[in-house]
Amino acid sequence: MKKLIVIMSCLLMANMAFAVADEDPDGIGIYFDLTADTNYVDAVAYDQILTYLIITNPSAASVAGWECTLEFDMVGLSVLGGWIYNGSALNVLTEPEFAVGLASPLPAEPATLLLTFTLFVMDEAGSLFYVLPSPAPSTPDNLPLYVDGDDLSHLILLDNVTGGGVDSAVAGINMVPPTATQQSTWGAVKNLW
Repeated sequence: MKKLIVIMSCLLMANMAFAVADEDPDGIGIYFDLTADTNYVDAVAYDQILTYLIITNPSAASVAGWECTLEFDMVGLSVLGGWIYNGSALNVLTEPEFAVGLASPLPAEPATLLLTFTLFVMDEAGSLFYVLPSPAPSTPDNLPLYVDGDDLSHLILLDNVTGGGVDSAVAGINMVPPTATQQSTWGAVKNLW
């Protein structure tokens, strides 16, 4: 009986480890963890914060490309060390604007990582983060999107993970987004590793 309880507990914890805060299909957001659960952190001056652009619950089996624009206070939160793409990627725009093609598609996961970057906190006032359409969007819908890895002609529109439309914040450092998925301190996020 004890073994059964231990096994059930492990299965429950494993299931929770792969959960994402946004359960809707084809979402996009900024997160401070790889499981797409934390979109808000508190930070003090000179903290370095690992930050991720993630598609949540993609409906396609793989991602062959993507496009969007990231907007946040890049003076108060400067990017250290550049932008790190997941996969062999080519961005034809200048960051933080993206129109990215991938040499081979990324397998879709509940939290599909597109981009990693480290922010250096210069201003404790923080910033809200927005994921906006590419400056030259591929569809008239004027939304972020990704390319289905199995059908390159199939462009899949992405929704804001906080549910407020493209003009609503998806994440925040020292500023709570309108419908934050989970609040945490930077110390708590660092303790994950």
